[in-house]
Amino acid sequence: LVVLYKNVDDMEMIVLDSDPKKGIYNCKFGAFPHSSFIGQQYGTQIWSANHKGFLFALHPTAQLITGSLAHRTQILYATDISFIVSSLELKNGARVVESGTGSGSLSVSLAKAVAPTGHLYTYEFNAVRAKEAEADFKKYGLSEYITVFHRDAVNEGFCHESIKPNSINALFLDLPNPWDVIKHVVKMLCKFGRFCNFSPCIEQVQKCAEALEKHGFVDIKTFECLSKHYDVAPVEIKSLFPEETKSKLPDKCETLDSHKQKMKQGEFDKFKDLAKPYHSEKGHTGYLLSLIHISEPTRRYAISYAVFCLKKK
Repeated sequence: LVVLYKNVDDMEMIVLDSDPKKGIYNCKFGAFPHSSFIGQQYGTQIWSANHKGFLFALHPTAQLITGSLAHRTQILYATDISFIVSSLELKNGARVVESGTGSGSLSVSLAKAVAPTGHLYTYEFNAVRAKEAEADFKKYGLSEYITVFHRDAVNEGFCHESIKPNSINALFLDLPNPWDVIKHVVKMLCKFGRFCNFSPCIEQVQKCAEALEKHGFVDIKTFECLSKHYDVAPVEIKSLFPEETKSKLPDKCETLDSHKQKMKQGEFDKFKDLAKPYHSEKGHTGYLLSLIHISEPTRRYAISYAVFCLKKK
């Protein structure tokens, strides 16, 4: 399995085939026999058969898989995924439940965060998507860390013979009506288990927060993650005196490396590498609801202690 990197917005993941008749990858940069990838180190620049274009062969990390997988549904990207993994406090050995497998973008990061001794149980109500996701996880080499269930978690819950009640360390929901699932969430999470919910609309967040308050959850917080990327490119620094402005803009077909080489040689003395916002940014994706679950006896004790402190004052 290898990720073929063309540019930051164009990546593709393929399984290499040693058969010379079947093992050929074609794209706008030319034809690439799979044999040219086999045996090479990850990160190697691979040229096409006619030497008119090249690709980079990269190791399929969680972030690169997210950027190159097939979209069966809307997916979560690195900005939201990193926050989810952090807020769930995932580590090696943790047991995690996810409801809403979709294309498996988040599932890959969750599984890699808890491997090798932890496990992810992911639920998908659509039979076709569940079967395709299971095949993808096997292709990624993650099948031993992920169990896929074809099940309607809203109506049937998460209980299964391989999952005992109150044995889950973290639980994530990506459902249209998460407030209807909270009663099942309470049964699965262990004491001080972490919970996170993703919803695109603030009305969904409000209804979910109201349901969570009734079931022993504390430290309820809502976040929206937005990121801004920057491009670094040579830009002409124009002089205040027109007679001194003699240099021309660099050719658009030239690469950044060629610009730097010419700048070193003094040909582009008035060009500087400057950072500018990326031409297309992802805006609002959704709201993330993060919180901690405490058991009902602990919750009653916490409330009683708080009342005692108020009376003492």
